[in-house]
Amino acid sequence: MPSDLSLIPRAPRRSLKQENPVAQADQAPRRSLRQENPVAQADQAPRRTLTRYLPRMRTTCLVLLALAACTPAADRPAPPVTPAQAPPPPPAVIATDTAIAVQRCVTPESCASVSLRLPRLRVAAGVASADSAALVPVLAALEDSVRALAGVPAGRAPAAHVDALATRLHRDLRAHLRQSPDWGGGYLREVTARVVWASSRVLTVEVEDTGFTGGAHGQYEASLQSFDLRTGARIPVTAVIADTAAIVPMLEAGFAQAKADSGGTPPPLSELLYSSVTRLPVPVHAGITGEGVRFLYNPYDVASWAVGRTDVLLTWAQLGARADRVRWGG
Repeated sequence: MPSDLSLIPRAPRRSLKQENPVAQADQAPRRSLRQENPVAQADQAPRRTLTRYLPRMRTTCLVLLALAACTPAADRPAPPVTPAQAPPPPPAVIATDTAIAVQRCVTPESCASVSLRLPRLRVAAGVASADSAALVPVLAALEDSVRALAGVPAGRAPAAHVDALATRLHRDLRAHLRQSPDWGGGYLREVTARVVWASSRVLTVEVEDTGFTGGAHGQYEASLQSFDLRTGARIPVTAVIADTAAIVPMLEAGFAQAKADSGGTPPPLSELLYSSVTRLPVPVHAGITGEGVRFLYNPYDVASWAVGRTDVLLTWAQLGARADRVRWGG
C-alpha cells in the first residue's frame, strides 16, 4: 500500500445546505414568494412604469415653463374682468385751488390774519363736447354753492370778503390789546374748501373753518356736502340711504370706534355724548365718497369740545342694500 496518503482519492465535499433537508425546505418558500405572489408583482408594475416615465414628465414641464416665460405679456390672454373689478368712469370735473390771504398788524407781534382757499372747477379732459357744454353752467352754480359753504355772502367777491374779515379782526384785536396790553397774541381766521371726491355724477366738497380770537382754545367747524353734477343740486343723505334710522347702530359703533384707545378698545358711547343724547342722530354733514358715505360730527354737535371732531365712514359693503350705490357710487 502506498505510504503517501495524498495519493488516496477523496470524495467531493458536499455543502451543509445540500445535506440538510430542513434548511432546503426553509429556503424554498423564500425563493418562490415573489414569483408566486401576483399581488406583489402587480404592486411593483406601476412603480416601474412611473419610474420609466418620470424623465419624460420632467422634460415636458420644463418645456412648458420655458414657453410661458418667453411669451410676451402683451400676447398672454388677460384674465376676465368681473363687474366688481371694472374701473369706475373717470371724474367729470377737475379742481384747482385759489388762495387769498390778508394780514393787518396792530404791533409787529400782534396781527390779524385771514386766509381763504376755494376750488376752481373745470370740465375734465375727455368729457364729450355735449356733456361739457351742459356742465359749464352747472359748475358755475356749484362754485357759488361752495363759496356759500365757505361763508362768502352771495354777490360778494371772495377777495372783498377776505378784506372785510381782516378789517373786522384787526378792529377786535386792537380793542383786545387796549384792555390787555401784555397779551401779545394775534387773531386768526382760516377757511379752506376742497373737493374730496369727484366722479362722473357726484362732487363732494369739504369746508374747514378754524379761528382764534383769544380764550381757552380756538374755534373749529367743518362742512361736508355732495352735489349732483347733472343738476348742481345738493344731494341729501336720504337720497342715498332711504332708511336712515337703519344706519344709526352703525353710526354709533363707528363714533365709539373713532375714539378707541391705543389698544383699539372703544369707550362706552355714553361716556362720549352729552347726557341728553340718548341715540346718535344722523348728522347734517354727510358726503359721498368712492369708499362709501362719510358722516361728520363737529365739536358741540353731540359731545363736548374735548371729544373733538368725529368722522364716521360707512362703506358701501357695510351699507349693502340700504344705499343706492348704483346711482351715486360712481
